[in-house]
Amino acid sequence: MDRRVRPGWAQGPGHDVEVHGTGRSGSGRDPRIDIQISQSRVEIADQVEAQVSWQVDGRQPDGVVIEVGWRTEGRGTVNEGVVGKHTVEIDDDDAFSTPWKTITTTIPVEAPVSYDGDLIRIRWGVHVRLDIPWARDEKANEEFWVLARER
Repeated sequence: MDRRVRPGWAQGPGHDVEVHGTGRSGSGRDPRIDIQISQSRVEIADQVEAQVSWQVDGRQPDGVVIEVGWRTEGRGTVNEGVVGKHTVEIDDDDAFSTPWKTITTTIPVEAPVSYDGDLIRIRWGVHVRLDIPWARDEKANEEFWVLARER
């Protein structure tokens, strides 16, 4: 289980998001990563589907990593888990922009549900990272809610 801390995932659940990078890749141009999640709320053991697209005007990314996972916020130790990881290798045809890539991940039965409390929060999201060689990677996030299964 991946336990690295990934700050971000600041967008609210249920919203399509278009994130414009800061141009820190050294190109002086803004990359764009678009994430659309099919449902803003899913139940445990259901599938979440996301579509991802990107456009880069500067350096060509070597690859794109798309993760579906959860993380905690609030007091105490930060925990996180990744339940689905998809790696997209980039070829010359996809170098600077791509049509939508669709990923599907099943939320495991033993996964935590979303929670928004005063002392702790459990956030679920789709995290996308463009692996740009010799530059700061560009990242985007979109959140969704995971609910307990209705009986």
